[in-house]
Amino acid sequence: MKGLKFDEVVALAQQLVRIPSPNPEGDTAQVASFVRSYLERAGIESEWIEPHPGRVNIVSTLVGRDPGPHIVLNAHLDVFPVETEEGWSDDPLSGVVRDSRLWGRGANDMKAGAAVFIELFRSIAEQGSALCGRLTLMLVCDEESFGEYGSRWLLANRADLAGDVLLSTEPGGLGLVRTAERGMVWAEVKFTGRGGHGAHPVREVNALARARRFMDAVDATVAADGVDAETFLVPHHQQERYDQNMGKGAYDHVRAVTANFGEVTAGVKINMQPAAAMVKVDVRVPPGLSSEERLQRLRDIAADLEGEISVLNFIEPNVTGSELKYVSIFRDIVDNRGGQAAVTGPSPGCSDARLWREMGVPAISYGPYPHGMGGVDEYCELSELEVVAQVHQEFVTKVLLTGGNA
Repeated sequence: MKGLKFDEVVALAQQLVRIPSPNPEGDTAQVASFVRSYLERAGIESEWIEPHPGRVNIVSTLVGRDPGPHIVLNAHLDVFPVETEEGWSDDPLSGVVRDSRLWGRGANDMKAGAAVFIELFRSIAEQGSALCGRLTLMLVCDEESFGEYGSRWLLANRADLAGDVLLSTEPGGLGLVRTAERGMVWAEVKFTGRGGHGAHPVREVNALARARRFMDAVDATVAADGVDAETFLVPHHQQERYDQNMGKGAYDHVRAVTANFGEVTAGVKINMQPAAAMVKVDVRVPPGLSSEERLQRLRDIAADLEGEISVLNFIEPNVTGSELKYVSIFRDIVDNRGGQAAVTGPSPGCSDARLWREMGVPAISYGPYPHGMGGVDEYCELSELEVVAQVHQEFVTKVLLTGGNA
């Protein structure tokens, strides 16, 4: 791989995996210190940006001699925590390479992707005289908790970091160029009742019964529909290929409004009617529908059942148009590498890329398949990672090393 040495990408990814950075707690100081030193040894200066103790972001920008576009390479250094080491084939922080796979927590999400961008940035720095425009490396601290001190903080406080196009190596699959994400409503709803002895006649609906009715109503009215296949961002004839990249059933799942009741608590004793109950619900909304409208449905249902609702997180669906120049360039590169047309569409979850789309900046995510992401024996296929590295390198080369006229 000209310019970018893939063996160095792998070696760097191994080192990153071996440095713990779970979120929570979200402390990235150790891994950020390693990255800063790594860049310094390559002669690259970087900024240490720490909006909150331990929440460290590393930012570096290359400025070409001639004007041109500004590309931002964004990856996060925080990872999901390891709930238990039981079931792991190796130490979760081993970073071992076996069977052409990199194993360990964060191998897939997304320290391998961060290694790709660090090495790509380093290779472009070595060709600095040919650069037309700007290239920013942004390694952030808290994508797993929605970027309060990471990407969101940086964009709110540093307008110079928005750029003209955002690239991300978030895991997804080699045949899918992700240019959109579903919206999200996280809500907590509390219900109360009089309680009483469980063996005695019920004088009024208890709190848990209200919570159950709430969940039934959400399933029936909030998460009861979605976007028609005919009008979905991914054409119906590409359903099979979308599922190949994101998992069986992903196409129908992503174009539907979904509700997950992640937490339900009630009661203190088996023979007592609950006097208080709490439900936390995660509603996802596909592009083409409104998160605000779904939130209002939640509010109405809660009010009908005398519940008290609090909004914990709110995001509208966000889309980068597939017809835009940078998307077309990127998709063509993927098409040429894979030998068949790439699918352009949304991710099932959300990432920091949404923050750029909300600002009107095109955002493209392209990374390896999420093998075991957040689970036991998380790994990254190195053959997939190499393709990801090649695609991002070719895009940056076309846009910034060809006179900025790609």
